Amino acid sequence: MDFSKLNGFVKSKELNEGEQHLYRFPNGLGASVVKSPFSYGGNRGLYELAVIEYNDEGGFSLTYETNVTDDVIGYLTYDDIKGLLEEIKEQQPLREDEL
Repeated sequence: MDFSKLNGFVKSKELNEGEQHLYRFPNGLGASVVKSPFSYGGNRGLYELAVIEYNDEGGFSLTYETNVTDDVIGYLTYDDIKGLLEEIKEQQPLREDEL
């Protein structure tokens, strides 16, 4: 699966004996997609996704203030992730300065 072809892709890296893929959209939101022995579903070859909010310096933190989810979503397939990324992209910005 080529995560770099999904909309909003920023970068991939190794994380916790697994992989992390980061995404960012113009609304200031993005996603962290992880598969590792410690992630929800990682031991089954599945992924977890957390919605993230980027700050002005390019850093980010998890956010639970979207209509997408109020927690980390686990046990996801590649197709599940594609759909969730589209939902995140369509969210209204959390901060007015993102307009």
